[in-house]
Amino acid sequence: MGCMSSTPAKRGVPGSVKAIPWALLLEVAMVLRDRWMRLNPHDRAELSDIVKKSKGRPSNLSAHERQRLSVLVRKLEPAAVGRDLLPHARRFALRRATKRRGF
Repeated sequence: MGCMSSTPAKRGVPGSVKAIPWALLLEVAMVLRDRWMRLNPHDRAELSDIVKKSKGRPSNLSAHERQRLSVLVRKLEPAAVGRDLLPHARRFALRRATKRRGF
């Protein structure tokens, strides 16, 4: 018989993941969903199909599919996503910095 603790063992979730505020994750999800919904349904379906086919490896795609993927990703405006999320990231970074300093 082993020693049994009254608290469950911590498994699977690194400490840095726990430190991310849920509100920040919600903001990221909302911004990404907004960008996704700006694509027309045909483009969303096509982008999903290409990404599934690639399995994360561009070499799994034909030259035409890679070019089409590039066009569709540009329609998502990734730079604008970054700009939309920047104020939230700054707030999160500032909060973490003040905690480290003990303020």
